[in-house]
Amino acid sequence: MRSELRKAFTTRPWWGLLIGVLALSAGLSVVIGAQAGVGRSGGAAGPGLHDPAGVRGVYAAGTRAGYLCALAFGVVAMAGEFRRVRWC
Repeated sequence: MRSELRKAFTTRPWWGLLIGVLALSAGLSVVIGAQAGVGRSGGAAGPGLHDPAGVRGVYAAGTRAGYLCALAFGVVAMAGEFRRVRWC
């Protein structure tokens, strides 16, 4: 287990995905926070930042991107394992 964790955390895809998820999470939170409570083309406005539901939406926006990057890391890790398997 220790060697698998060392291998996972010392490779470049890990750092690239970590930087990507941090940037994507921060960017989505800023965009959703800026648009909270603003109506779209005359429609009803959603909950603003004064409402707890609006604040939860801003915080949850970043976690949705984290799930996607974790999935990508798992796929890359498993593909790397099968690439090195020697089939007889």
